Amino acid sequence: MFRPDAEGMISLDEFKRVVCTAGQGAPLNETELSDFLDVLAAQGHELRNGGKVTLEALRAHPCYRVDKGAKSPWSQEAAAEDEPPSMS
Repeated sequence: MFRPDAEGMISLDEFKRVVCTAGQGAPLNETELSDFLDVLAAQGHELRNGGKVTLEALRAHPCYRVDKGAKSPWSQEAAAEDEPPSMS
């Protein structure tokens, strides 16, 4: 999705191109974008004011962490739970 520059870095414009435009999912609104950028900055990765980050830095954002006890929405167990009850 992201197109890093020649040094492998992602700019704010590139980040916004992917996460703030309609495509595969719902785009981030301005508040969500600001919150995401605040968390990156707190982790030492500033995208504002001409900053750039690596794809690895984006992957370290808490939104990409998975609860080890959670079921994958694509698992067979989760799919079975979503099936309507039988009418028989």
